Parts: sequence; structure tokens; C-alpha cells
Amino acid sequence: MLDADWQALKADYLLDTPFNVGTFQWKAPGGLTASVGNFQMHNRGHGSRSPIKPGLHLTFDANVKGQTFLGLSSLELKPNTQDEACFTSGCPC
Repeated sequence: MLDADWQALKADYLLDTPFNVGTFQWKAPGGLTASVGNFQMHNRGHGSRSPIKPGLHLTFDANVKGQTFLGLSSLELKPNTQDEACFTSGCPC
């Protein structure tokens, strides 16, 4: 994702503006990797939206019909900004 798009996504965190992403790569233990490219991402959530730790919705088939990532057409990355465990345990959420 272009740095300018990432900054715009964080600045407009209350909007659902889709941004195109060139590549997403997941690295697993043992050196395994999986990647996908040419998809869209936008802010997700309601009361939990944050410009510091944005929740993200990735739509892998938005630009390429039928495209998936590890069999998924979309994925949500949640920042856990409202995770009660973080409030009681003091973890840096």
C-alpha cells in the first residue's frame, strides 16, 4: 500500500473509503508465506474506530473477480481496542 494511502486511511478513519493494495503477505512460523495482490482495504468497525490502530476489512475479490487469499474472499483485521482483557490486565492494546 502506498504510504500516502495509508496516511489517508488513518486520517479518514471514520469513512469507508476503499484503498487499493498492491500486495499482502502473511508469514507463518517455519518460514511459510502466502501472499495476494491487487485487492481493496477499508476501515472497519463502529465505536471502536481509531486513527492510531485502525481496524481493517480486506476484500480480495474487489478488483479481481474470484480472487481469494488462503480460500478467503475477505478478511477482517481487528485491533482489539475495546478488548476488556486489555483494560483489566494492562496489556498494551
